[in-house]
Amino acid sequence: MTHNQWGQPWPPRDEEFVLPHDLRGPFVREFAPQAAYRHRNSQVASVLYYKNGGHSVLTVRGAEHHNKPLMGKPTSVCWIARGQHQVSFQLELPTFGDRSRFRAGADVNWEVHDFYQAAEKRVVDVERMLRPSLEARLRGLSRHSLDSAQQVDEAIQDELASGRWSDFGADLGLATEVFVRIDLGQAAADHQAQMVAVEKGSVVQEAIDNVTKARIAANMDDAQKLITAGETVQYAWRCSRACCWSTPRISCARLGSEASM
Repeated sequence: MTHNQWGQPWPPRDEEFVLPHDLRGPFVREFAPQAAYRHRNSQVASVLYYKNGGHSVLTVRGAEHHNKPLMGKPTSVCWIARGQHQVSFQLELPTFGDRSRFRAGADVNWEVHDFYQAAEKRVVDVERMLRPSLEARLRGLSRHSLDSAQQVDEAIQDELASGRWSDFGADLGLATEVFVRIDLGQAAADHQAQMVAVEKGSVVQEAIDNVTKARIAANMDDAQKLITAGETVQYAWRCSRACCWSTPRISCARLGSEASM
């Protein structure tokens, strides 16, 4: 007995098989028939392959044959799920300059419109196979700052409703309907955190600048006192210390000229 993609033994008769509710993709199983194959299950389509390169697509509604040989059984049978299914996942779309990310939820309703193509592409995971293309299409719409989350969401909704997505997934044999929603609450929280970080950074930088100015002023005062007292050697030592440790560094020439004024 063969095993399916969920690791469980297959039932002895295909009519006993039931599709799981959380189906990831339409490609259900592949097996080599041991006798003449008869299709009985309404939940899947059977794609039959023949040695001569031909194939057949069987459903409970009938059969379509493409270069089927007059004699000979199929060498391989693939089960492809019928009906409409949905996969949901999270996206992260870049903001302007790739400084942050918009978090978004995506729902993709999918249904197989070309069973042979879905078998050929072995579509076992719709999310994994469609996510890169979905992100690429949306990336150009999300290049805004975090405080423009509402604008980005509206742009995405307009794009999805434009009719330009009618072929999305067609190369995998799928017909899809895509829904994407920006997490506006998370975007607002991220923007607030970003603003707080900028404000804290400004306060810290201002404190550093004030300390630097105070150090420069103190060095100037010391230099003036030493020069006035004729302590040129001590002044030179203080000057070298100021040049090495002050931020920004202070040239001895500048200290000397300003102190002697």
